[in-house]
Amino acid sequence: YYCHMMNQTQTLVNVNGTHRKFWKVTISKRRSHNVVNVHWGRIGTKGGRQTKKFAHHCDAMDFVDAKISQKLRNGYEAIN
Repeated sequence: YYCHMMNQTQTLVNVNGTHRKFWKVTISKRRSHNVVNVHWGRIGTKGGRQTKKFAHHCDAMDFVDAKISQKLRNGYEAIN
């Protein structure tokens, strides 16, 4: 689904009802690892961050696809 995302960012937001949340993911290649950086939180706040390393691009993509699918099911929408 998002296989073209290497070195790109996907941002999702949930502004339904009282929700004002964002979730942003970036996939990049660093040395021998595929790195997934996730940044999330309430819009207007610093939020939280997590970095995960994967040996294979396919594993990184599977992780990102699963998370994006979960977010979309929970009311998030892509903004870029």
